[in-house]
Amino acid sequence: MARPRRPALRAALIPLCALAACVDSAEPPDWPPEATVGAEVSCASPTAGFDRLRSEGPERGFGLSLAPMPDQGCVPLSGGVVAEDLDGDGDVDALLQNVAGFPHLFENDGSGHFEQHDTPFDALAAHGRRIYGQAAVDLDGDRLPEIVLYGPSLVLVAQNLGGLTFGPPEPIYDLPDPPWACIHGVAFGDVDGDGDLDLFLPQADVLETRQSNWLFNPPGGGPDLVLVHDGADWRQAAALNPAAGSNVSLLATFTDRDGDGDFDVLSPADRAFEYPGRVAFYRNDGGPALVDDAPDVGAAVDVSGMGIATTDFNHDGLLDYCLTDQYPQVRCLTSIAETGRWVESGTAMGLVADPGAHPGFEGEQWEAWSIELVDLDNDGWQDAAATAGCPAPPPPPEQSVRPDALWQGRDGGQTVAFDDRSASTGFNLGEGHYGMAAADFSGDGSVDLLIGARSGQPVFWDNPCGPGAWLEVELVGLPANPRAFGARVTVDWAGGRSEVQEIQGPRGLGQSPARLHFGLGDVDEVESVSIRWPSGADTVVERVPTRRVLTVEHPPEG
Repeated sequence: MARPRRPALRAALIPLCALAACVDSAEPPDWPPEATVGAEVSCASPTAGFDRLRSEGPERGFGLSLAPMPDQGCVPLSGGVVAEDLDGDGDVDALLQNVAGFPHLFENDGSGHFEQHDTPFDALAAHGRRIYGQAAVDLDGDRLPEIVLYGPSLVLVAQNLGGLTFGPPEPIYDLPDPPWACIHGVAFGDVDGDGDLDLFLPQADVLETRQSNWLFNPPGGGPDLVLVHDGADWRQAAALNPAAGSNVSLLATFTDRDGDGDFDVLSPADRAFEYPGRVAFYRNDGGPALVDDAPDVGAAVDVSGMGIATTDFNHDGLLDYCLTDQYPQVRCLTSIAETGRWVESGTAMGLVADPGAHPGFEGEQWEAWSIELVDLDNDGWQDAAATAGCPAPPPPPEQSVRPDALWQGRDGGQTVAFDDRSASTGFNLGEGHYGMAAADFSGDGSVDLLIGARSGQPVFWDNPCGPGAWLEVELVGLPANPRAFGARVTVDWAGGRSEVQEIQGPRGLGQSPARLHFGLGDVDEVESVSIRWPSGADTVVERVPTRRVLTVEHPPEG
């Protein structure tokens, strides 16, 4: 099937030689030929302030009621969310977890309104296992993401055929008989440096038989697995054990933690309240046999990790990492470039939730899941949002409220400081949420939030456009990694301000699109956008006008 056109994105691109009218200069900027910029996106009726999110799930097409995962087999985590352009038309579509197997598929009409498509496959009973999550990753280089499904010792790929149609899911990792290790998240990145995407599988509870239940197994899961992609085949190349704590992990992400071009892996342990749970930070020295040196670099914090978000809080050029936990403190690892170590800083920055502000909350445990660091009001400071929901088995209804949390970022001197705005904005819903994705679904320059429910209706938080400037950066990578997973983008603007972001794929129960959003305050032009590609190539685009989408293709090889 021919690759569909991308009218919503490509039709708006401006030739580089025409940019003189877009910037305050008599001379057009000297851009690399691989860079193009879209037309300015105007906001007819700007909404100022931070208190502007509006819950519009049914109005946007998310009127379905999600079923909970049955409490059998692996931990019954439901409500996973994927946001990605699935049909190549330039806007962001959505997947919501379906406990019957193939996820619920929603097509975006370009304005943030969605139409649900029929689910093409059933519960995949042929494999004898439930599906616990999904991701969207382009594995064949056609710019159309495949749908990846996973469950106990099972990873399936449904090829994207175009037009929001998919082939039958085929296994790339499948142990036909128990014991099976529960898989609740996958991570994709180039672990062996050959240019294509490999697979990291964090593993949790072990099911000894087909009838096993995670509740009755002794502590300890299977080792984390590294599967490398060799042409059409996937082979297990390493089985990894953390240096400290347990083998039970729900999620991981590839990240170049030290800027050396090799892609490392962050994989926190779960259930620190039952037995030692520590963050595993696998260093890549050429892969795929990674080494967990988290205790040596200060990253082995005690945590029940259920969500990951990445940024550069202190602007030292190295990435920092925030992890949700069972308690109200978000655990953030902030880098110290001079020593090559990380320190825990979430509480100091103000990333502490106040679940007690919700009248239905009881107890001490909060149980947060997905987390996003994104500038919601485009004032130039990243904000933070986290979902929360009870784990399994669920407590009595009167003790089941776990409110979501929202923080507003501001200038904190050497880093960002956060103020809890959960209650004042009405964001602290207590309905039980796990997955979340952040994306500009409406195409107006403001990032919206889509949250999946453990059961019941999902929540779509519309974020109306405001006066703040912004820039979105979309990269076109090489065919083996077309969404440029692992690329690092640095935006520099007036006054010495800068922000570093990294393109990552799925992160547990939430996956946001591989398109980076930078809030910029009142800036009409950024000084430069610098890209470090996974291949090691560099691209610099200077004097970029804001309120647009900047698209940059990988420079020609050789």
